[in-house]
Order: sequence, then structure tokens, then C-alpha cells
Amino acid sequence: LSGVATASDHLGTFSGSTVSDNGTVKAGMQELETAVEARATTASLSAVATSGAYSDVTGTPTLATVATSGSYADLSNQPTSFGDLTITGNLVVQGAKTELDTSTLDVEDINITIAKDSPNAASSNGAGLTVDGPTTKPTLLYNDNPEKWVFNKAPYYDSNRLLTTADEGTGNGLDADTLDGQEGSHYLDYNNFTNTPTIPDASSLNIDDLHTLSGRPDGATHMGTFTGSTINDNVTIYSALQALETAVELAEESTNISGIYTGILGVSDGDANLGTFTGSTIADSRQVKDALQDLETKVETKLDSSAHTKASLDVDHIINTMGTGAVNDDCGTFSGSTITDNSTIKEALQELETAVEASEETSAINSVYT
Repeated sequence: LSGVATASDHLGTFSGSTVSDNGTVKAGMQELETAVEARATTASLSAVATSGAYSDVTGTPTLATVATSGSYADLSNQPTSFGDLTITGNLVVQGAKTELDTSTLDVEDINITIAKDSPNAASSNGAGLTVDGPTTKPTLLYNDNPEKWVFNKAPYYDSNRLLTTADEGTGNGLDADTLDGQEGSHYLDYNNFTNTPTIPDASSLNIDDLHTLSGRPDGATHMGTFTGSTINDNVTIYSALQALETAVELAEESTNISGIYTGILGVSDGDANLGTFTGSTIADSRQVKDALQDLETKVETKLDSSAHTKASLDVDHIINTMGTGAVNDDCGTFSGSTITDNSTIKEALQELETAVEASEETSAINSVYT
């Protein structure tokens, strides 16, 4: 009876478009009922009298009056206009264009939706109202980026134009009429302000004392000229202090370097090498590193010799290099106060190292003080 197989829970597919595929018996009957009634309503137009007036249609249309095709387009004397028409159900217009030729449009609803069912703001861009007639049509349109309402004509409240950011700035006619009843020019005069601070004068700020302290007359913008070469003429106090600071630090660095030359290195300030030596182990005019290299090479060469005799080791040369004479257990006496007399070479080097590091720390402390 149902025309489907045992255990089926729907009617399967249909070859036409009226009944949906895979539906129940009730759903299929509902779709058939809806289609039949729609056809009956369309067919009622075939009963239109020769006059073509919609009011000439009487009675409820039945399937007996349905035209062969059931299409309004197949009817002759199609009505082109109607008198008063009241639609008690919903009115859905699906055409591409709807025109209302009426002088008054009354809408009972309190909200009108345009761009309905737009999926996003961009799809609604440009939605709004347009007034036809003027060459430049007045519009109130929605803009999606950034979101705002855009007027292409200036908005007014009654006869007064509403102010916008275009009215800001000098000469645009915007003043403070509503600010305690005063025009904008009123607030350009400092004397019109109350509770204003007292403006200090020269006597209250002791400006004269500052001028005396700086050594410059009233109105001077720089320090004038200097007799020396350290500070440039016509500079500010800051620039003068900077020049003094730079000169002092350079002098401190030069003094420390000179102390190293004339102290532990035993050469004159500015010398590029150690000068001449009386022996043959260290070559003349050598730098400190090269001189130490000469000593290291000489010693290692002697240590590598197979016969460690006095002659093979050239002990005389070593004794001459030491400057202490043969068979001495210490370095003898010194004319200064840094190295203790009769010290060994290690003790002498230790005292020299201590003195040098103490001198470096003293120079560093002096730099902190200055």
C-alpha cells in the first residue's frame, strides 16, 4: 500500500519537484495539499470577467476552474490595476524592484529594517535613504569601515546648523557663546581670569644674584671670551664645563702614562722601545714583549743543552744580565725606596708589582674625586 520496502522509515525519492525526497507520508501529503491550494488560487484568475476587474471574481475557486496550464501569464484580459486592496495575511514581494506611487506612506511598525539578512557589515555598506530630485541627491548612508552614518548635506536642528569637526579651528565661526555667556575672545585676555598665580619678577627670583654669580651682565646669552685655549669663546656654561672636564681627564691620563714610562719601564715619556742593552741577550731598540721573548728563548736554549756546564750555559752572561756580580744571593742595594736592599729577584718584582698597582688605584681614586 505504501509502495516502499519493509522497515523503510521514509518514502524515498520522487521524480517531480512537489514532494521532497526521503520524507514521511504526512510530510508528502502536506506538500501536495499546499501545492493544490496554490494552484487553485492561481486558477481563480481564469474566472475574471471580460472587464478584467478583480472585483468580478466571485466565490471560492475550485479545481474545476483551473486553466490548462494554471499560469497567470496564460490568462487573457489580465487586470493591470486594482482598487482598494486589503491583504489580511503576509505580503511577500520577490521581484527585483518595488515602486510605491503614493503621497503618504504610513508604517505602523516602530522599526524598519533595510539590508535585511546581510551576512556582515560590508554587505550592508551604502544602505540608507536617498532623496531624489536635486542634482546632488541628499543621502544618509551607512558606512561599514569604520562604522558610521554619513550625511552628504550639513545636518540642522531647526534653523541652526549642527557643528562638526569641520567647524574647528580659527576663522570657522565657532566661539564659546554657551560658556558662561562669554565670547571666545573673552578668554584670550589673561586679566579676565580669576585665581591666577602671581607672576614672579626679577627681585623675587633674585635674578641679580644669579647674574653676579655667573659673572655676566643682564641679558647675556653666553659666557663671552676666555684668555686661554681650553674653553671656546661665546659658549654656554654647560659647554664651558664640558671643555674643562675633557681637559682635566686628558691631563690625568697623560700623567698616569708618563709615570709608567719613567717608572717600571725605565724609559722616557714617549719612547717607542726599550733602547739599548749592554749585554748580547736582548737586542737593542726592542719592545717589552720582544725583550722578554729574547730572554725566554735564551733561557730555554740553555736548558735544552746536554752539557750543563758553566761554559755551556754562559752563566757569565746571565750574571752580567742580572747586574749583581758572581756568587751573589741577592740583588744588593737600590737607590730608591720601592725595592728593599738585599732582596731576591722575586722579592724585588713583588715590591715593584705592589707599587705599580697601588699607583694605579691612587690614580683611579683621584679620577673619582675630580
